[in-house]
Amino acid sequence: MKVNIRKIIILSCLFIGILSVNAQWKPLEISVDSWMFSDVFFLNKDTGYVAGHNQSGLILKTTDGGLTWSDKSNGIVSNFLFAPFFVNVDTGYVAGLYGCFENYIFKTTDGGENWELQNTGIYNNNIIGVYFSSADSGFAMGTLGEFIQTTDGGTTWNLMQTNISDAKIYDVQFVNKDIMFAVGAELSSKGLILKSNDGGRNWEKATLPIKKDAVIQSIASSNADTAYAVGFYWNNDTGLILKTNDGGSTWIEIKNRPVGIYNSVHFFNSTIGYIVGYDVENDKAIIIATKNGGESWDVQQTSEEDGEYYDVFAIDEQIAYTVGRHGFGGQARVILKTTNGGNDPSQIIESNIDNIYVYPNPFNDYISVYNPLFYSIQELVIFDVFGKRIQILSAINQTQVNIHLTHLNKGLYFVKIQTDKGISIHKLIKN
Repeated sequence: MKVNIRKIIILSCLFIGILSVNAQWKPLEISVDSWMFSDVFFLNKDTGYVAGHNQSGLILKTTDGGLTWSDKSNGIVSNFLFAPFFVNVDTGYVAGLYGCFENYIFKTTDGGENWELQNTGIYNNNIIGVYFSSADSGFAMGTLGEFIQTTDGGTTWNLMQTNISDAKIYDVQFVNKDIMFAVGAELSSKGLILKSNDGGRNWEKATLPIKKDAVIQSIASSNADTAYAVGFYWNNDTGLILKTNDGGSTWIEIKNRPVGIYNSVHFFNSTIGYIVGYDVENDKAIIIATKNGGESWDVQQTSEEDGEYYDVFAIDEQIAYTVGRHGFGGQARVILKTTNGGNDPSQIIESNIDNIYVYPNPFNDYISVYNPLFYSIQELVIFDVFGKRIQILSAINQTQVNIHLTHLNKGLYFVKIQTDKGISIHKLIKN
């Protein structure tokens, strides 16, 4: 995964902000003292890791889908940690930077309880990606294009000679042990996409349909042919999305996109993907998503205050995580999770009938549902802002019914009423 050292250093003092009311990405509780998260990786729906730093390198682990997090940094000597990658529940790797020059890879064989330092031989540039195609065979790449390989599980790393020069690399995508993409910018400030078909020995530069003053910060492939690269234009701070459908031979720019600087992209499959970053115009963290293979992108989330998201990871069609910051100060670091694909329940289905009324709004202890045309109400469902069903009523055959909701916390809720004539959706606020 991509790591932007410039941003990490600037944002080393950081507090949790408040999300917009229609948010479907929920901030997770973090009891571990921490300053900054830059990367997220999940092995399955329960087990995942986030990397970053506190006063030193930091890696947190969850085994319950983000409900709780534990510090697994014991024994790691590093200022920052980046790019966690796990082969299985026991064996994993994370890259570390000590000072400004020393770059290491740390390996665990017991799920993060203990870590062994591995000397990479990379100096003066940080490692931005680690990948293992098997228990023994692995690769890693640095920001100056240095490429290393191991065939013994990381006991030794060998520097491979490549044809990469005069470039800054920000992210690398390992499709498999042979096919790889790297993205960044040339020294001329033109966005750069490189592809290797021989395990990183030779890299071919793609011809891109973009002008200069651009940087590409992240790349993700949804299959062997399709990949997406994201970043921004330096001269006007607008986002950049590129897509290939032929394995990187040609790239097109997707113009239908929300405003923002894009830091990270991840696709679960060929249709569902997420991009996270920073809305420059409004100084907000932003999450955008596509459900149609990148043809269109919609804003799913913005932070209420100054913020930025750095990395995103989708586990399946519904579950995804992002990490970043909300605001500034010592507790600004944040991990967000969605369990419904980031959807706002009020937008999943639109109302197609108007003659059912729900009041008062705002409400305190109860709501009244008034059905003057006496539609047959088959089901009434109350959702919270995260799409969770709070209460369900069936077969309401009255013109008016009162529903007591004293047990609900203050906040925003949605009422979906399914009738024989259609659906009625209502947004309500509890005082």
